[in-house]
Amino acid sequence: MNTSHLLASQTAALSARTCLPITWLGNGHLRIDSHTFATCECLPTSPTTILLTPYLPPAQALALRQRGINYLDTAGNAFIRATGLYLCIEGQTPVPASPTYPPPVGLRLLYHLLSEPQLLQAPYRTLGERAGVALGSVSTFFAELRQQGLVREEQNGRVLDTEGLLARWVQEYGQALRPQRYRWATPPGIRWRQLPMVTGAYWSGEPAARLLLQEKRSSPTSFTLYSPCLPDWGLIPDPVTGLVIILAPPFLLHKIASTSGLASPLLVYTDLLLSGRDVDQGLAQQIRNRYLAHLL
Repeated sequence: MNTSHLLASQTAALSARTCLPITWLGNGHLRIDSHTFATCECLPTSPTTILLTPYLPPAQALALRQRGINYLDTAGNAFIRATGLYLCIEGQTPVPASPTYPPPVGLRLLYHLLSEPQLLQAPYRTLGERAGVALGSVSTFFAELRQQGLVREEQNGRVLDTEGLLARWVQEYGQALRPQRYRWATPPGIRWRQLPMVTGAYWSGEPAARLLLQEKRSSPTSFTLYSPCLPDWGLIPDPVTGLVIILAPPFLLHKIASTSGLASPLLVYTDLLLSGRDVDQGLAQQIRNRYLAHLL
């Protein structure tokens, strides 16, 4: 069996094992979409198997190491444990990609396209005005989507691969974010809903999901907050395992708010997926089913 056939067969086997879409790029690399970490416990732990992926944020890399899964990303982070070999490289950050449109522009367009159902079939001008993007940038954006097979124009309207667009959004948004992780110096002496909030801050992740799903008696085990500054909660930096995550989004906070004090369902869903925690994956699916049904 030649190398190409061998890699193709290994790709098919891994895809069957994980039930996740895996693309063989033809150069020995595997690209697995953002849902990898929803079921990473299903990935093989053989010392001869290495997960190759574009970039692993620290929390997701830690989850893989704890499960004994070898990995290597394009930023240079690695964990390989085999007979007579132990390699662990952390802290490498990805080199920004160079798409044909500026990343903040593409992120804004993807965000509005996915979070507002009425924009799925809207004219370019309407989408551009809603996202605050020039008409020419919208045209360039859709030209790239057509080239990638994520959208096509037909007589009856626009046909979008919403699953593919959502996967692209999660990946690009995760790479654009710069989360800061903290832990409590001492456990707060009040309930989490009574924590003093910074003006212009919004809950996301597990706290927002609990509120959106009206789980009034459930208390989050991690806390994700979009905030223009660090809240006065007595926090200590903990960049790897900290369960209090402060995020600065790549566009204005008021553009991502939904109900009072909460980020939009699209961002709540995305942050849950990116957390790498098993408990968050079930919450993410519930948020998608209830608030993002137009993408199903």
